[in-house]
Amino acid sequence: MIEVAPLKASENEEWDAFLLGNPGGVFGHSTAYRDLLVGELGCEPEYLVAHEGGEIRGVLPVMWTGDGAGRICNSLPYHGSPGGPVSVDRRARRALIAAWDERASDRGTLASTMIENPFSKGEGEQPVHELTDERISQFTPLPRGGAEEEVMALISGEARNNVRRSSRRGVSVELDNSALGEVHRIHAETMARLGAPPKSRRFFESIPRHLRPDEGFDIWVARVGGEVAAALLVIRFNGVSEYFASGTRSGFRSHNPHPALVFAALVHETRRGARIWNWGGTRRGMDGVFHFKRKWGSRQGRYRYFVHLNDRSLRRAKPSELLARFPNFYVLPFFALWPGIG
Repeated sequence: MIEVAPLKASENEEWDAFLLGNPGGVFGHSTAYRDLLVGELGCEPEYLVAHEGGEIRGVLPVMWTGDGAGRICNSLPYHGSPGGPVSVDRRARRALIAAWDERASDRGTLASTMIENPFSKGEGEQPVHELTDERISQFTPLPRGGAEEEVMALISGEARNNVRRSSRRGVSVELDNSALGEVHRIHAETMARLGAPPKSRRFFESIPRHLRPDEGFDIWVARVGGEVAAALLVIRFNGVSEYFASGTRSGFRSHNPHPALVFAALVHETRRGARIWNWGGTRRGMDGVFHFKRKWGSRQGRYRYFVHLNDRSLRRAKPSELLARFPNFYVLPFFALWPGIG
């Protein structure tokens, strides 16, 4: 019989070991990412474990936040982090979904959102929901071997030309795992240019407390004339290398430093034996971002946000009110707000 219970502190290593033994286990499910989120958001973790015969058969990360009126839960919050169950079979998945549904349907839960794992098969029961949102997943399967020629063959002609152009324009690339400050500075500048909220400096500064450099993460820096022109943070877990944060300083865009960074990182991750380079999710309509990732040999899929509302009055709120009330948590798709609101 499968039993579901919250993760105990003594089970942290077992949780991560289970993920490392399952191809659907990604960094967002790990206890390291849990601790990063708790430190950044001040949210309450409830990580659910499905046991049978003393063994872990499945896991489901859940985060809670709220106010005096009630709570909401995400799996997972923060810039669209995918969550959902990882399990060895459908029985364990059903048990975890049932545990989620019980919490999502509780009268004290205002709203709940489960973000589907892009690397799960998408089979089996779906969580309770009446609204859905959707993102495009993009990822590049990496060749075995790691020769530069193999990576060059993987990417488009345009991407190859951009890599060569950056070299001709004096771009140099180096691995510098002390450059988290540069990553944050360039990330914040890039997100401001896009009109999107950045991850905080505190978040970046806390990464070395939970991940080891050279093992859990790497930072690539591109320089032009000795000045930092672009930076890229790669986080790795279970054979998946995450394109986690990157950007180019506005004064150096004509030098094409970013393609040089990405190419160096792809070669490096391939040589380390990574299976997949994960570009993350892309909203529909973000054509420029989609085609940039596409140039680097990415394949595409889709994954969904399953949203359940117990408090229907949330649909009368303005987007700004929801963002202020539940910062960094997903409440509902803004297209589902009732007409006349916004």
